[in-house]
Amino acid sequence: MKNKISTIISNKAKVNWKTIKSNGFPILLALILSVILSCTSLIIVNYYTIKTLSALRAFINGESQYSKAQKDGSRNLLLYLNQHNEHFYTFYSENIKINSRESLALNGLFKSRPQWQLMDNFITGNNNIEDADDMNWLLKNFSEVSFFKKCIFYWRDANNIIRIMDVRATGIRLKILKGTYTSYQAIADSEDINNWDNALTKIESGFSDTLENASRSIRQKLLICDFTMILLIVGFTGAYSAITVKRLFFSAKALATKNQYLIDTNAELDRFVYSASHDLRAPITSLKGLVQIIKEEDDLQQIRYYLEYMDRSLDQQDDFIREIINYSRNKRTNLTLEQLDLSKLIDSTINQHYYMSNLNEIKFFKDLSVETIYSDPLRLKIILNNLVSNAIKFSDPLKFEQKISIYCKVADQMLKIQVEDNGIGIQPHQKDKIFDMFYVTLHENRGSGLGLYITKETVSKLGGRIEVSSEVGEGSCFTLYIPVAMKLKQNEALSGLSA
Repeated sequence: MKNKISTIISNKAKVNWKTIKSNGFPILLALILSVILSCTSLIIVNYYTIKTLSALRAFINGESQYSKAQKDGSRNLLLYLNQHNEHFYTFYSENIKINSRESLALNGLFKSRPQWQLMDNFITGNNNIEDADDMNWLLKNFSEVSFFKKCIFYWRDANNIIRIMDVRATGIRLKILKGTYTSYQAIADSEDINNWDNALTKIESGFSDTLENASRSIRQKLLICDFTMILLIVGFTGAYSAITVKRLFFSAKALATKNQYLIDTNAELDRFVYSASHDLRAPITSLKGLVQIIKEEDDLQQIRYYLEYMDRSLDQQDDFIREIINYSRNKRTNLTLEQLDLSKLIDSTINQHYYMSNLNEIKFFKDLSVETIYSDPLRLKIILNNLVSNAIKFSDPLKFEQKISIYCKVADQMLKIQVEDNGIGIQPHQKDKIFDMFYVTLHENRGSGLGLYITKETVSKLGGRIEVSSEVGEGSCFTLYIPVAMKLKQNEALSGLSA
């Protein structure tokens, strides 16, 4: 029995541990996923922000190359106008080629040219090969963003001026080569080239300022984003740590409670096994002694007396074994709800005690305001059987009328049962001990000391409580308060009591 009950307790502990492990698991999983998602987002955001800033830096650097080439080209074209030296025109052509390559890269985007061709135009425009990839990526993905749209407008305006200037430079060269270019034309062309140069300077400055403002804005947004993400990661990590620590605390507390429960249970089992084995062996030893006496006894009257004593001893032994069975059932059987007829259940309980010698002298009274309930039939039988049995055992034969009254009513989902007798009552110093295991009185009808202990344990199993009031010589009244389900569909509400 000890091994069985220990196994039951162990299994119950495992179930509770699983409950502790599963408690709050979705929240922890959500926090872990949130941390992972936040970290991933932080990495992705920083990667693309750095890529964007790198591309902007490359475009600003490209603008400086573009501006330098344009200014050198304008300067060499002006020298060519005045000196007619082909070296200056060659220098002009090399400079203007850088500007035209940048123009080809912009035009290639809107004409859906291959990526390698766009990158080649950037590289030919004096841009670093590593920057060319970022510039190409920014151009293709940010062409509709407001700040880059503005830059593209600047870029187009500058390219248009470069084209016009290049067309004029080609015409000037033809005239110089033919010898038809006059000084008046040179003055007019020089003025136009200076005007274009000034216009390009403003456009290039606007282009550069726009990109620099965009870079600063992106850096600020990145700082805000990084700060927010870090706060989220710290928050999620802190929440995860707090919940984990809390779970560990409650797990340790629950484990300590379980350990203490097991220690108390083992101590109770040790006491139970010791006392039960003693109480089981004592009647057997007594019966063996009586058998030996009977073997040597010739007086039939005396033999009949011994047999009656043996019969009472066997009845007590039978009661004791039944109480042990009830104790075991209450420990290992889960709660079950059934529709019960209280009147029939009480009548059946009374009928089970007809073998008791003084039952015929006792009158039973029932007062039931409710007859049908949903509860655990096994445990209600155990409770009623023990209380009725006790009331019969401790009835007062000196009273003219011996009676036992049973009252039942339901209020606020609680079944109230009262078993009241006018027996010998309970001594005041015994009231706090009668529910202890193996506690027995010195009365001649002393029992096993398990009946009221089992009753209290069974009531607790049902989630209820038991109270007792008694006066010596007046009688005793045991009152039970047990949760009941008024409808069968409320099974779940009561089944939780078995946990």
